Amino acid sequence: MNLSEMIEKMQQEGYKSDAAEARICQDIVLKAISESPLSDNVTIKGGVVMRSITNDIRRATQDMDIEQEEYCFDIAFDDKGASLLINTREQMFTEKLRSLLKFGTFSTRYKDIYDMYYQCGKMNESKLFQCIKILIFDDPGMKENNMSDIVNRIEKVFTDTSFKNKVDKSDKRWLDDDISVVFETILKFICEF
Repeated sequence: MNLSEMIEKMQQEGYKSDAAEARICQDIVLKAISESPLSDNVTIKGGVVMRSITNDIRRATQDMDIEQEEYCFDIAFDDKGASLLINTREQMFTEKLRSLLKFGTFSTRYKDIYDMYYQCGKMNESKLFQCIKILIFDDPGMKENNMSDIVNRIEKVFTDTSFKNKVDKSDKRWLDDDISVVFETILKFICEF
């Protein structure tokens, strides 16, 4: 069966064209990994697993209507590298922000704080706003409806001394900057956005 036939079959099963292509690509990658020496060293997680174990009741995480970026990974054994599509900085930042808003001081994703800090000032504001709108404001499961709500929630989280200490002492910490500077920079970035 060629790619066009596979897409047509997926569309007959109720997939939209883009979703059908994404599903086929995902399946090709999963098959290739399973038949490679990496099969015992790769863990598949998230929406891909949920889609499979629920027999497509819960579709895999859908990409947003945000263009992904091509990125060339430095590969140790190949001078050419590996060019693949990645989520944008804006999407990565927003996903981490969304998690922090959902879990607040109960979050244990301490490295996300350092990831967010690193990204501050390195993003396109209109793309970031689009991501925030889609992942936070338009999600009925989120409590935040505007930037003021986000700022208020993050201020509460970042002023919690216990949470601050946990982030500061985390073994997931990958930057040496003072934790107060990290929190202030993220909060300032969000406030000015």
